[in-house]
Amino acid sequence: MTIPLACLACVVLATHASLGEARASLRDAHADPSPTDVPSAELPLEPVPGLDPVPGLDPVPGLDPVPGLDPPAQANARGSPVSSPAGSAPPSSVAAFPSASEVLSGSVRMTAAYLHLGDDNPFGVEDDALSTLVIRGIADAPVRPWLTMELNYFVELGRFPGFGGGEGTFTTAATAQSAYRSPLLTWNGWSQGTVRGAIGVDRFVLRMKRGNARLSIGRFPITLTTSTLITPNDFFAPFGATAVNRIYKPGVDGARFEYALRPFLTLDVMGVLGNDEQGAPTWTDSALLGSLNLVAGGYEIRFVGGKVSRKWVAGASVQGSAGPVHLHAEGHVSARDRDSNGQLDPQPWGGKLAAGPSISWPWKNLSVGVEYAYLSDGGATPADYLQVQAEQSPDALPYLGRHYLSSFVGADLIPVLNLSAIGLFNVADGSGLSGVSLKYNAADEVDVILGAFAPWGAPASTPDPLTPSFVQLGSEFGDAPLTVYVETRAFF
Repeated sequence: MTIPLACLACVVLATHASLGEARASLRDAHADPSPTDVPSAELPLEPVPGLDPVPGLDPVPGLDPVPGLDPPAQANARGSPVSSPAGSAPPSSVAAFPSASEVLSGSVRMTAAYLHLGDDNPFGVEDDALSTLVIRGIADAPVRPWLTMELNYFVELGRFPGFGGGEGTFTTAATAQSAYRSPLLTWNGWSQGTVRGAIGVDRFVLRMKRGNARLSIGRFPITLTTSTLITPNDFFAPFGATAVNRIYKPGVDGARFEYALRPFLTLDVMGVLGNDEQGAPTWTDSALLGSLNLVAGGYEIRFVGGKVSRKWVAGASVQGSAGPVHLHAEGHVSARDRDSNGQLDPQPWGGKLAAGPSISWPWKNLSVGVEYAYLSDGGATPADYLQVQAEQSPDALPYLGRHYLSSFVGADLIPVLNLSAIGLFNVADGSGLSGVSLKYNAADEVDVILGAFAPWGAPASTPDPLTPSFVQLGSEFGDAPLTVYVETRAFF
């Protein structure tokens, strides 16, 4: 027979009440009428005859605490409340703030590079060099149990080559080009020739979480890609294939709402503020995207669609493993709308796609992968590359062609020394770029990287001697500089 929980509780309370009354009667019987003669120590209490001890009761399973009620105060053996020790604070619903070492961190990055161009290049550009120093301070702390704040600010000083601003391979927080990063959060305090200094905020975000919902507001990175080198669905400040440092993806200004509809099914809505070339916020360059993320059959699948800078997009991505092989693919179709007013441009349709397998082995942490990418807005021939470059938005992938093959390999030669290499090949014009790097873990939280990039392909030329300023590209990578670099990273 099952006893209802309410009846069981009544029996327990009545038993405790009977014991209390019996013990009180005994104290009254032994007490002296004169209160001054009562000894300071308590009189021992004898067991009440005829009453058996109350058997131990196990907690009733399946009952959660009643919401809205404070937990009962602790009591001593006599039932009196136990006071807090001297100097201690009463319990609080606000979580204790962590120590400074758990909240504050940072990094120092120093990079030096030598860039060599062909002596007979038609651009008249000589060899050059690059050096940068980037210091980051990071604070990531809980403000309330449901609210956290992250701040990532930087101080940067660098000398950049005359034929580039450090974008792409050596992108830093100050040189990251994006329509979704307001210039108001970066102060360029020093700019003299090729030497520049800047102070700014790379990330400043408040994250709120309640139940199945999460809201992020501020400047923070947004990544929707599954690919490694060429990333068509990375709409916000994407990395290039040759980016040396990918630790901190540049943040963009916006809000993101994520809600778990059910296990393995999440709704994601993103709004990102865009800016025109003068740095003024505009709807034309802003983004509003929605995505549905799910896991099915061991694969992560994402459907995404909405508006980005001057385009409407709809696409998907998938990644997962088939035995030892990891598979990933992503892509989207797009419709150009330069005024973002719903009226599409002439011949507006386009698309991008990237896909490929990769394999990893426990031996030396070896990993190998290949990818194919198709970019419809690239040029069919080298003669189209300059026009393609002129029409690219700041957040476009930094490639000028249409068909690409890429590969990568990485392995730990010894536990503190990692070797990695990449290759990027433009299928249409036959040019390419290969890179290799060695990363040495010199000490705890200190890395030293030595690397190089070597291009190949047909060089540019001046077909008309009478107009030497008119340069015709022979290929995409044929005139890229031969680059040797060293980088040191320290984290604290």
